Amino acid sequence: LTFIKRNNGPERGLGHIRLRFNDALHDTVGETSCFNGDKEGEDGAGNTIPLCPAIGRIRHIGPKFDSSNDPLGGLPITANSELAGPVGGFGWILQLDDGPPKNLKIDQVEVDSSTPLMLAIPYPIGTSFSVTAHAAWCSTTNSNSCTEDFLSSDSIEHIRHSQGNQ
Repeated sequence: LTFIKRNNGPERGLGHIRLRFNDALHDTVGETSCFNGDKEGEDGAGNTIPLCPAIGRIRHIGPKFDSSNDPLGGLPITANSELAGPVGGFGWILQLDDGPPKNLKIDQVEVDSSTPLMLAIPYPIGTSFSVTAHAAWCSTTNSNSCTEDFLSSDSIEHIRHSQGNQ
């Protein structure tokens, strides 16, 4: 699989992340909702368990993926919020039906540093928040930190060419 580098930007590639923003909802996967297959499931008591309903949408950012070319707003996001697709391009935009998440955990990240994934989530103007990365399997020492505080930026170009902490 070969991807084309555009406009002297980052390389293209494939990536995967898992989003967790509502543990009560995510914990229903495989228990009371969202079973494998294309049919409704059944629990041990004979009750019908529904498919994974959409709770939002995600799409690529860029002129070919705007609302005039993608009136549905992208692919559905469900309680089983795992995302896989092209990275290193314009990025992905996440929009949840209940509004942007108040807390968001991104784990199971499979993204090469040469093909960065940019994730955009629209928040209301004036919203303030902090973003901190926590390294897995890490022990903090005097010379080793297991966290990285992300920096704010008002430039997509700065974000695309950063070390992944903006």
